[in-house]
Amino acid sequence: MTIPTDLVCYHEVGDSYPQNELKALPGVPAYAGRKLASTFPGNVIVLPSKIEPHLEWILGHYESIGLQCATEIVFGDYQTLALYPEREVEFFFFGERAHAVRPNQRRRRATENLNSKNNFITTCHNLGVKTPKTVCFWGIQDYKSRPFVLPQGQVYVKKAVSASGKGVYKCKDIHAMNSVISGLDVPFQIQESLPEGTEFLNVQYEVVKGKLLRGTITNQILDGNTHVGNYFPTRFDSEQIYQVTDVLATWSQTIGLEGVFAFDVAITPDGEILPIECNPRQNGASYYSRVADRFGVEAWESRNIDFPRLSFDGFALGELGFSPKRNEGIIIVNWGCVSEGMIGVFVAGSSQVRQDYLAELNHRCRS
Repeated sequence: MTIPTDLVCYHEVGDSYPQNELKALPGVPAYAGRKLASTFPGNVIVLPSKIEPHLEWILGHYESIGLQCATEIVFGDYQTLALYPEREVEFFFFGERAHAVRPNQRRRRATENLNSKNNFITTCHNLGVKTPKTVCFWGIQDYKSRPFVLPQGQVYVKKAVSASGKGVYKCKDIHAMNSVISGLDVPFQIQESLPEGTEFLNVQYEVVKGKLLRGTITNQILDGNTHVGNYFPTRFDSEQIYQVTDVLATWSQTIGLEGVFAFDVAITPDGEILPIECNPRQNGASYYSRVADRFGVEAWESRNIDFPRLSFDGFALGELGFSPKRNEGIIIVNWGCVSEGMIGVFVAGSSQVRQDYLAELNHRCRS
């Protein structure tokens, strides 16, 4: 893997989330810090100033496990990127503000297009890729005026653009569905509920210098509709999955998508592979899979953990910290949101070993 040492990393997340939903996710603005663990010496990383108080602790943690990261850490915002006019910038999401800094109208349009679940479902249908039964609407008036066939039984109402599962509503019947829809003022979709036992995967890709590369496939760990982690390896046949998603990835590159992106895919108990949405950006699984790659870890999971201490002061991982020699243990990857009572951790080892590490970590976080 070629490491670009002149890279500037700016992973502020706000442009990819509706602002009203971002306010309901207090820890999310600090998520830019999770990029630090997958940077390298020679890189520059620009972070939000609110997480600066936690930097010394996290750098000590990384040093203790032999993780070398960016040698220049700057606290700022989009305007800070003007200090590095000759350097390539890696963005979390290539929206309007990223385009203003590094103009690329084609990439911006492709990113915003695929950030809509409605556009993604339409694309799948146009490409002949099967999805769960879904009806897309572009507003409440479209819903009221257009005849359509409703998926049978329990359904999900999903905002076309939403964050972290917050815009997804499980509706047990048509009355519950109409109650949800009556309060929506944005494009949305109605999607069938998939059979019990359906599993959900994250399938990553990356466009590097015009070449489309396959990335890591992980299982998603969900708490209701909310994504709380991923694990690797998956038990499913990767080639069968890629045969479905390669079509979508190739099309996404063709219209201008660049960098890291991924597809959320359902696999039903009878083996049907059904794409659900595109993440036209790095996502929760991306940061952890890159940490796994740099250490050569072959079995791992990521987890969001409650951290009632609200600070790393007086906290030590000790023997729970990752050991490159044993190839197991914990790396704190999403650290900036600690003051909001949460962190995101990478845990390496077998399934049972990971459970033991997480149990002890949860105990220490509360003591």
